[in-house]
This record gives sequence, structure tokens and C-alpha cells, in this order.
Amino acid sequence: MDGDDKLILGLIWALILRYQIAGIDGEAEAKNALLRWVQKQLEPYSVEKVTNFKDSWEDGQAITALVDSLCPGIHPLEK
Repeated sequence: MDGDDKLILGLIWALILRYQIAGIDGEAEAKNALLRWVQKQLEPYSVEKVTNFKDSWEDGQAITALVDSLCPGIHPLEK
């Protein structure tokens, strides 16, 4: 990514929280719901289980699988 990676990823998470995880109260509850949503999206993929929003993303496999789960074929990843 060109530009501010943290800002871009923060915007993506905010959009997912707003439109995919609607109706949940509390920030901690929302983060847990978002984590469960990510885990569900990644179930079909052979990637290490996402357990948090820091270390689980370092190798790039989780974000690649998440992108492929939402827009199949954009960045193919073996399931």
C-alpha cells in the first residue's frame, strides 16, 4: 500500500464494523464481534487462526485471505 497503512486499515475496519457488525454496543464487545467475524470469514482458508488485531496480521496471509473472502479472485489465495 502507498500512503498511511494504519489509516487505510483503520478505515477498512471502521467500515466493516459499521456495515457488517451493526447493532453491537460497547467498543470491547464490538472488537470481539469483529474478531469473530474475521475468524468466520477465514475458516475456508489455510491461514493461521486470527486471535488479535496485531500479531495475527504480520505475515500478510490473514489480510490476503480476508480480501479474497470478500472479493474472490482479486488476490488469489489457496483455500
